[in-house]
Amino acid sequence: IMAIYPPNEIVDMIRILSDARNNYSGAERLYAEKFPDRRHPDRKVIKRLCDRAELFLEETNRRKSGPDEVTSLTIIGTVALNPQISTRQIERQHGVSKSTASVLKFNKFHPYHIHL
Repeated sequence: IMAIYPPNEIVDMIRILSDARNNYSGAERLYAEKFPDRRHPDRKVIKRLCDRAELFLEETNRRKSGPDEVTSLTIIGTVALNPQISTRQIERQHGVSKSTASVLKFNKFHPYHIHL
């Protein structure tokens, strides 16, 4: 049975994985360094969480266009943590281009009135 992680920690794991260039062992080390007071997931946990998130995206989205999966997961995770955040704030915070609105629309979130 996999431990339950709050959404903000899952988003952090995905961001760290991106920083580690999709290297799960590297992400494991970076996460432990960046968040010393949290539980430290091993590379297998990070992989399972990312696989689960990817599966969710595949089930909800049948189209294959748009930004990469890590960017999409980061944007969706950010909105899940703060439904009131604007697309411009997301773009500034995460250094993504104007793809934020398209990611939200692609995942059936309306960029002006988000339903969670």
